[in-house]
Amino acid sequence: MTSPLTPPAYGALLARVHHEGFGDPARAAARTLLAELGSAGIASGTVVDLGCGSGILSRAVSEAGYDAVGFDLSPEMLELAREHAPGASFVRSTLAEAEIPPCVAVAVVGECFNYTFDDGERDVGAGLEVLETVAAGARAVLAPGGILLLDFATPGRVGPEPREGEWEEGEWRVNYRAVEDPRARTLVRTITSTRTDTEGREVRSEESHALVLFDPDDVALRLDVAGFEVERLAEYDGFALPPGWSVLLGRAE
Repeated sequence: MTSPLTPPAYGALLARVHHEGFGDPARAAARTLLAELGSAGIASGTVVDLGCGSGILSRAVSEAGYDAVGFDLSPEMLELAREHAPGASFVRSTLAEAEIPPCVAVAVVGECFNYTFDDGERDVGAGLEVLETVAAGARAVLAPGGILLLDFATPGRVGPEPREGEWEEGEWRVNYRAVEDPRARTLVRTITSTRTDTEGREVRSEESHALVLFDPDDVALRLDVAGFEVERLAEYDGFALPPGWSVLLGRAE
């Protein structure tokens, strides 16, 4: 079993390429969250960004006038977050161990609950237990009318056949292979990141990320039990959800 604070993924190269090339979902989620807070008449307070990554959502909400607190397991992601979102504060923690302060919203964006970084032996049931624990903790500290926004991977995220692809921009190149096991409801992504410097030298890293896949009804039930009124969203603002990706919005009752 991996130690809870061992940095098993999102090292320096992948953290940087994720920040520079794959931040659209976090930006769109931030717009969705800010719109919901506005509709609820909540113009100030603390927003908690669980699995904050490089701080894209934290920056958006702090620039909108909220106090942002982010939690993440990756030291390299947190280093980027502190650079990118200087108006927010950041803490290194697993999702399950994050001490969520009193707040008006909690965001968990980017399939964070699916990853098994903090426990390589986790199965679907154990993953749902972590989600349930975090949801209950969030509900206990959320202000009346507060919001929980989360997304997660579901069966069908990859499909029956392995998926391979390449992304290249500027000095960066990323190759990936994803394989889904529908019986175990798991997914493994292998990601090779390459950066070429100005002298033509390459730096490479390879990571394998294991995820468990949740049925949306199972997640919605746990949010309901925790005390949230649950709504399923078809998209984040301006970002169409790919297959096997679900978004739930919970309002504190």
